[in-house]
Amino acid sequence: LKNSAPINLTKGKVSRAEDPKFSFDNNSLVFKCDWTLCLYHIKSGDIQKILDSPDEASMPYWHPNEKKILFSAKAKEHADIYSLNLETGITKKIHSERNLQEYYPVAVNKRKYYYVRWKSSHQETDQIYLGFFGKNKSIPLALNSSQDSSDPCPVGRNHLFFSSLS
Repeated sequence: LKNSAPINLTKGKVSRAEDPKFSFDNNSLVFKCDWTLCLYHIKSGDIQKILDSPDEASMPYWHPNEKKILFSAKAKEHADIYSLNLETGITKKIHSERNLQEYYPVAVNKRKYYYVRWKSSHQETDQIYLGFFGKNKSIPLALNSSQDSSDPCPVGRNHLFFSSLS
């Protein structure tokens, strides 16, 4: 496979596939498919729609227990952070602030997650926050600047990669 061309896993199965994330056990991928969420099962190649919603759902990320998917739904000031329980099919809003766009949730561990939100309803600069499961409170990270900071990617326990204009 060293010099082989990439393989499109979803070709002919969905019209649009974005934001793929491997499960922690590497048995499946969660991704945005045709404005909702799907699972791609590695061994079988089957695609399973896991969310049926009239709102756009995107940026899925696995919860460490692999029984839930974090994701963002809606857009602009209406965008919020949700979790989808894969065992029950129940969707729950886990973070919402009035007139603020919240998106790109990334689980840190079973208690915390990163996400991106606007600095304020009047300042649409992206900032990275640390959220806490079960609480609608969060704290801004010290690394935020007056420029956009987004796309948090924890690497190990002590490092965080992110995108920034500063």
